[in-house]
Amino acid sequence: MDPVPGRPGRRPGRSSTRDQIARAAREQFAAKGYDRVTLRAIATQAGVDAALVTYFYGSNDGCSTK
Repeated sequence: MDPVPGRPGRRPGRSSTRDQIARAAREQFAAKGYDRVTLRAIATQAGVDAALVTYFYGSNDGCSTK
C-alpha cells in the first residue's frame, strides 16, 4: 500500500532524521550560542517537526550531549 500523497508520516527508506537533527543542533549552537537556540530553530533547519526534536533529545541539553 502506497502512502497517501500530502499526508505527513514516516519518510520512505532508511531514517536519518536523528542524524539530521544532531547536525542542525551543532550548526545552530556554533552559529548562535547555546543559550540563543530554540528547539524550533533546530527542527526548522533539520526539516522536521519540533515534536521530533523533543522525541529524540528532550531538550537543548539533550541535543548538546549527543
